[in-house]
Amino acid sequence: RKLFGFEGFLTKRDEWAATFEDILSEDQPRTDCPLHLPDAPKSLGPEHAAAEAARPLNDLQRDIVNVFAGLRGASELTEESAKPKLQGQGSEWISKITQEIMEGKHVHNKNKEL
Repeated sequence: RKLFGFEGFLTKRDEWAATFEDILSEDQPRTDCPLHLPDAPKSLGPEHAAAEAARPLNDLQRDIVNVFAGLRGASELTEESAKPKLQGQGSEWISKITQEIMEGKHVHNKNKEL
């Protein structure tokens, strides 16, 4: 608030929130931090990609699939047997679900007349 010169508070949350003034008090920028990070590694190759694609979904990936299935609502793609089981299947499945959602084929529009 003070940084941008606002008078008063924007919201109740803003009024309640603590400031960072005591933390951001350096007169000069730090000099012990890297200025440039190393380049990201290049592809590990097709063999590595194939091995990753053949691995089962991890917990986070399963949660993401379930969220997308919930957003889409009931369809052939969201039946348990149609959900991806392997990491390599996940991207294509999420792309299909996203396309259907973008086309309005999701649970919130199923009763809406077009």
